[in-house]
Order: sequence, then structure tokens, then C-alpha cells
Amino acid sequence: NCNANNPVKYPVVTSVYLLMPTNMFTLFVALLVAFSCPCFAEQGPQFSRTIVAEEVNSYAARELARNIYLTVGVLPRVAIVSSVDDKNTINSHEGTHEIISVGLKGSLGHKVACSLFQDQGCDTLFGQVVSVSGQHALLHQKAQATKLSWSAVVGHDNVGVLYGVHAVAEQLGMWFDLHGDVPPDPTQAGGLPLTAHAEEFLPLKNFVANETMFDFRGLQPFHDFPEGPDWWDTEAYKHVINQIAKQKMNFIGLHTYPYGEGLPTTGHDEPTVWVGPEDGLNADGSVKPEYAYQTSYANTLRNEWGYSSWATGNYSWGTAELFESDCWAPEPTTVDVCPYPTDNEGAAALFERTSTMLESAFSFAKKINVLSCVGTETPLSYPKPPPPPVPKCTINLSSQQCYQDTTNRILPYTVTISSNYNSLEWCAGQCALAGYKVAGVEYAVACFCGNEFPSSAKILPASDCHAMKCAANNTENCGGSYIMNVYNFSCEAPAPSPTPQHNYTALDMYKGIFTRLNKTIPSLDWYWVWTPEAWEWGKMDSKNPVFTDAVNDLADAMTARDAINPGLHMATNGWVVGPLPDRSIFDRVLPPSWEAITSIDLNTGHNPVDPAYKNVTKHKKWDIPWMEDDPDLTAPQLWVNRTLEHMEDAKAYGCTGLLGIHWRTRATSPQIAAMAQKSWNPSLTSAQFWLNWATAQFGPEQASEIATFFMSVDSFKMPLFTGWVGGPGKMSPKSGACPPFPGLSDFVATRSKVTGVSNLDRLDYWINTFQYYEAMQCTECAWGAFSAALTKASNEKDPATRKQILMNTTLPARLAFINATTKMITLLQQTLSTPGELGTYMNIESHSLVEPIWDMGAQLQKLLGQPLPPNAKPPTVYTGSSGRLIVPTVRNTIEKGFPFTLRALTLSATKCSSVTLNVKPMGAADELFQATPMQNIGRSVFSISTSQTQDFEYYITADCGAETLMFPAGAPTVTQTVVLMM
Repeated sequence: NCNANNPVKYPVVTSVYLLMPTNMFTLFVALLVAFSCPCFAEQGPQFSRTIVAEEVNSYAARELARNIYLTVGVLPRVAIVSSVDDKNTINSHEGTHEIISVGLKGSLGHKVACSLFQDQGCDTLFGQVVSVSGQHALLHQKAQATKLSWSAVVGHDNVGVLYGVHAVAEQLGMWFDLHGDVPPDPTQAGGLPLTAHAEEFLPLKNFVANETMFDFRGLQPFHDFPEGPDWWDTEAYKHVINQIAKQKMNFIGLHTYPYGEGLPTTGHDEPTVWVGPEDGLNADGSVKPEYAYQTSYANTLRNEWGYSSWATGNYSWGTAELFESDCWAPEPTTVDVCPYPTDNEGAAALFERTSTMLESAFSFAKKINVLSCVGTETPLSYPKPPPPPVPKCTINLSSQQCYQDTTNRILPYTVTISSNYNSLEWCAGQCALAGYKVAGVEYAVACFCGNEFPSSAKILPASDCHAMKCAANNTENCGGSYIMNVYNFSCEAPAPSPTPQHNYTALDMYKGIFTRLNKTIPSLDWYWVWTPEAWEWGKMDSKNPVFTDAVNDLADAMTARDAINPGLHMATNGWVVGPLPDRSIFDRVLPPSWEAITSIDLNTGHNPVDPAYKNVTKHKKWDIPWMEDDPDLTAPQLWVNRTLEHMEDAKAYGCTGLLGIHWRTRATSPQIAAMAQKSWNPSLTSAQFWLNWATAQFGPEQASEIATFFMSVDSFKMPLFTGWVGGPGKMSPKSGACPPFPGLSDFVATRSKVTGVSNLDRLDYWINTFQYYEAMQCTECAWGAFSAALTKASNEKDPATRKQILMNTTLPARLAFINATTKMITLLQQTLSTPGELGTYMNIESHSLVEPIWDMGAQLQKLLGQPLPPNAKPPTVYTGSSGRLIVPTVRNTIEKGFPFTLRALTLSATKCSSVTLNVKPMGAADELFQATPMQNIGRSVFSISTSQTQDFEYYITADCGAETLMFPAGAPTVTQTVVLMM
């Protein structure tokens, strides 16, 4: 009864995305079926699009609705059905109707959609669709005119349904990056490309997904630097995990640097995995304080990996405003344990906050079929048993004497040379326990004992012992470098006898580890044990006893796993597949209960995939290419072509898993997206990827030209200006002129032909990134000129000549250096958008710039004999041409019942007085936006935590006096959308 004179514009297309399991992973298959059937209502001008699903697939249905809304501009209805009779509600609309059912192969949603076709062959065709076997198939029919279209997104399991949903979204123009979604820009010329389909059937095409290259596909975010997961909180973890799933990957794994005796030091004592015996745990798996040890993640005052302890309040160029406290790191680090805990209670609390964060993130991961993994290094290092109780002692303050210490020590007994617990009282208690009457503290963290005061010949002025405060009590003086504060004391009671010491073994420690993980992070799926970094650079040989120790250690780990948590999967990992000369030796010596042998690629990814993988035949094997390397961590790194080559090599060697090691999320997003896409499309080339990427990011107008530029700097074609100097990504002084970055001017010129506020915002990120990198090289050259001029003045003996050099050469070189640095920093500030870029800023200011700005500045001031002029110092305020409103973590999915939490950072020449969150139900009229002020939590940082009961969209505004800042770019026309996971 349809009007044949008014056919629909497009044939009815039914897309069926059928996901089927092969071995341990899920495959999805696309089937296109067009049904010719009569109208279900009188013809009218209306058009309706309805997504049908059961409650179990409600999230998938609403996620599909969100993506259709972002690409078409109209939000579909979502009908959650509980019986076939619900078709009557769906069938009530008069006009053309597009039905999209979402669910498992035989789910009620598909049956309800099928029933709308009545007796038009639905049962037969539907039966063919749901019974298809194999890795992929295609069924396709066309109808010339109809008023009803049915598309079915079908999964073998619920994660398959989500894969199908995101495959449909990609067909419609969505792009999924690790740092966030990239929808088409509604403000570009012509608006949304699919706007016409707001009242027409979606132009879905035949989609076939073949077998994936790898069963396990995902990421290995590496802990140690602020650029990486050290600066992720719960919201950031969940966001990254959600993006992993959208990219059809299924794994996230974390490494833990091992326990080390004494102060937390570079490469030690991370809280991801606590190491200790079962005795050290309470019934709920929490750590007893006496079994806690000093632990921390990267923060602004930790003074590790070459980063200076630099309070954020001292940051220049206005960047101090982006951090609400001087010692800063996100949850689980809190102000009271920053830069690290000073007592056992604080350390235990930090371990608990870490496990709470990871369990929240990993339980979310389970809901979207992303596997989680943590691990430690082999052989396992672990703390000594807790010491016996320390008696309460009173210090005889008048007895304090300051002494010059020697390498032979002026007191005979050493308690410790490095303990964060050190104070006058603590050291006295330790000496009392050891039976001594005199104590001495040194260098803030060292404690020594004796029965007599040292020789008076070594006495120093009392003020010399004020050089350093005690680690655990900053009101007490704890000497200095080889300067000891010596005193006597009295205790309330005789020192107690030492408690019996347990001789814990590695097996005991692994049992403690797995017991705690089982109780505090029950959602964890995998545990891997890493070969240390020294095995690569030290060329570890299997004849070395350390290898035998490692094999025994792995046996202890497996014994403990079997006893405590047999459901936990086990793998090896590390800097090498195994020791020399045959790196596949683990395959021969480890039992099959070790399910996978894994390694990051050699030489920070600059070497090809280790051919030793081809000799691993008894275990699964996973390769881990580098998405970026740490020597160049402050630079743009685009490793798309190399990543695709390593994937092909890993597949040729029989690897069944492939993970990408990285720190930053946005800077590495191209290669991570390429890795995810090639996993499902083995024929993908870097040229194809870059063109597709540029089109999605910036629109079609200049995509080819932009892709050409990125191909010109891909992989080994990228110039390198930084390196590893005491830590990652350090700048160094260079001589000579500052050349332009190759091809950059042509890339910048493409901006004039790109349309759309969002497209331009994304383009500006990359333009600013490369201009910052170009300015970095110029800053290094200006640094070199300033250094040479300063050296020349310092070496000049004649005061008059030195003064002339200082005024005519050195000071102008200093001014040129400050100007070059200001340009570099201002460009870097324009890229700040994720936790990783905030970490990059910390790296630059507290690592690279400490020497040339502050140390060399002080040297110049001393030579001048007067304060530096203001323009010879970095500005303290923001100097950018326009302000920034930064939201570091942008989530598009939150679990129902969980708060919606946001942090917003403002950077402006004028202090921002207020920041406002504007929220409305997704798809509702703009008049329904509700404004809620965000709370200022310090400096120019704002936060909010709200409860939302339905899918919604939002934008943020900041009132900064002369300018109003908005997020996202293009707001309020462009918004961020959020779906609740039921």
C-alpha cells in the first residue's frame, strides 16, 4: 500500500554485524540485508528512527544512539523491550521508519524488529542471518521502495555487540582516539556530512571484519614519569579503558618498579603492587601499617628521573595556575603524602587508595571486556620484616653538638643512611634498641649511634647542622652532607628485646601479593613478571646465576598463584624475551601454566621485533612495540609506519598478542589508532591510515596535503632535538643557527582552507605541537649562545673587560634565550589538553630549564653584581594571545550511580572569576541547558561532581574578564555527550 510514485531516496539497507568467537577472541562479521516489505502505517511526512534492544544491551543501544546523534544530528529513539508485544509501541509512528536492533544473535530485540515485517519473509531471512558461521559473510538484497528499514547489530557476546556498534559508528564518520572521540564537525562548511539522513535511512554499507591479527590487543601504559599513568586518576583510567574498547582492543597492563631499601628512589617503590607476606595484611586485604613502606607515584616534588623538586607555585609563564598545590599529583596521591609518605600509616593509606582506584577501573574494564594486568620484576625484591617497637625517648636538646663526619663515620654503629622516618626521637629510639646512649643524625635521613661523643676536634658551628631538616620532622635539625648532629637522650623504659625476625622467602611474598590482589582488586585478570631493564643493556646471559634466581623466582610466583588465586592468568614480560644467547629459553624452562611470554621491543623500539619469538613454540607470545620512547618524551613522536611494520613482523613470528607501550595519550594517538585498526584490517598501510586520519580529524578539504606532511615526519623521518640526560626528553645547548622545521610552513598554510571550529581546534593542536618543537630547537641554540657568552665572561680576568662582555654580549644573549624560551613555552601551553601534556610541561620546566634559567641566571647575576633586569627573567604571567580552558579527562561513558566528575583548568592573562558547567538531556532543546557553577579548588583549577540520571550533553564556560573561554571548541553548537552504563 506504499505510494509507488514517492519512493524513498535510498534503498533499504540492513546491516548485520555478527560477531563470532575464534579461540580466545571475538570476531565480528557484517551482513547487509535489505527487506522489501509493505508500510506499517499510512504514508506521511514524518520519519522515525528507533533502536531496539533488551535491557542487557541498553548501554550498547544508547551508545549507538549517541554516535548517530553526533554524525546525523538527530537523536534516535531507544526502545528497551521485554516481550514481542512491545512491537505495538514501536509500530505506533506514522511515516517512514528505520529500525536498528542491537543484541546477541537470538535476542529479543532482533525478534521484535523482525516481527514488524509480519509475513514478508522475515523469519527465513532472519534465520539465515543468525545461523551464519565462519569468520565473515555477506547477505545482500535491495528494495526499490519501502517505508520500513531494519538494521541489526548482532554479537556473539555482549562485547561483540559493542564492537558492532562502534563499527557502525565508524561507517557513519566517527573516529575513536585514545584521548577522546572525534565526531564530524557540525560547524564545518556544509555542516554534518550526514545531515540529510536525519529524515532518511542511514547509508550503511557492506562491512566485513575478518579475523583479527592478534587475540590480545591493547596497551601497556608505563609508570614512572608524569607524562604517563602516574598522573592518571580513576576517571582517567576509566576513560582510557573505554577508548581501548571503542578501538576494539581488549587489554591494559601495568608494570611496577620494585621495592628498594631506604628512600623511594628512581625506579623503585611504586604502589601499584604492594610486596609483603600474608602476615602483613588485615582480613580485608588492606596493608597493616607496620608492613607498609615508602611509596609514591611521580609528583612535582619527588626529585626523580632527572626532574627537580620544583614547586608548581614557582612555575613561570602563568602555568602555576594549572596546579592547585605546590606538590601536585592526582589521586591516589594526596597532599599529606606528597612527595611521599613520612610514616607507615601514610604509606599504608596510599597503597589502599591505589588498590581502590585500580579495582574501580578494572571492574569497569570487565563490563566492556577489557582485560587487566599488573606485575612486578624478577627476582622479586622485598622489604625486611618490620622492626620491633621503638621506645619513647626524650632528647637532651642542650647536649646537641655539630660535628664533621667522615666516610669512616664518627659514631661506630649505623642504623640507616636513608630513611624517611628519621627524626631526633626516632633515631634515639633506634639507638636505644641497639643498646647505645648517644645518637647522631645526618643528611636528613641518616641515623648513627655510639656511647660517647666524638672528638672535640671535629666540632663545627651549631648553624652548620641546620642545613637540612629531619625527613620526618621539619622542625628539627638533621645535619647536612657529612655533617652530623650528635646528642644524648633518655627513654621512659629500658629498650624492649627485639621481636623474633621471620625469615620470609619470595614464596611468602608472592602469597602476600596474590592474597592482597585477590581481596582488594578482585577484577584483575592477569599478572606478569618482568625481566629487569638491566637484562637488556647489561646483555644478561643464561649462564649468569641471576637467571637461575629468576627461574626459581618464577616457580615461587606460580606456586603462590596456584595456592591463592588459581584463576589469575600468568605471563612473563620485560625488556627482553629472555637472556642471551638464546632469548627463547623461557619457552623451554617454564611450564605451560605460564600462558604467555612477552617483551617490549629492544632499544626503545628502534630495533626490529626480536626474531627469538619464532622459536617460542610452547607458549602464547605477545610483542610490545613502542608507541613512543622516553629519551624523546618531550618531542612529537609519530611511529605509525614503524608500528605497522612491527605488527607484520610479530604476526610472521606467530605472536598472538600485541600491546603498545606508551606514556602520553594524545601525542601518541595516531600510532595507537593505526595499531588498533590494522589489527582488524591487516592490509592497512601508513599512507592509507594518514589520509583517513587527516580526513576524520580536519575534514576533507586539505586532508591529502595534511596527510603528506605527517607522512614526511613519520617514524625515522622525524628530526630529534632531545635525548636522555639524567632523565627523559631533556633539552641541551646547541651551537649554530636555528633552521626551520622541514615542511612546517606548508603544513601551517593548510589552515586557511580548513573549515569548522572543531576541525581547526584539532589542527591547531598539531600546528602548535610542531611550532613548539621548532621553537625548542631555537631555544637550544639560544641556550648554547648564552652558555658560550657566560663562559667567556666568567673566564675573563680583567674586571673592566669582563663588565664589557657581560653588558654587550652575555646579557643580550640571556635576553635572546628568555625570548626564545617564552615563545617555546607559549606554544607548548597551547597543546595542554590531557594529563600527558601537563606532565610534559613539568618535564620542560623542572628538568630542561632549571640549569639555563635558574642556575645560569644566578651565575650571571653574581658576575653582574646586581639583580637581573626583569626582561632577563621568565615572565610569571601567561603571555598567550588568548586564554585556555583545559579539561584533561573527557569521559563519554559513566556508570549509573557513579558521580559525573570534571576538572577544568584555566589559563588566561586575566584571572578567571568563575567556571560554569552547562548540562541538558542528550538531544534536548538548548533552552534546557542547566548551568551549575564549578568550585574553585585552588589557583585557577575548578572541579565539580554531579549526579546524572539520564544520558546528557554538556559544555563549559569560563568568565575571564576580557574574554569568555568555552569547552569544547565550538560550544554550545558543539558539546560533549555522555551515556550512562546501566
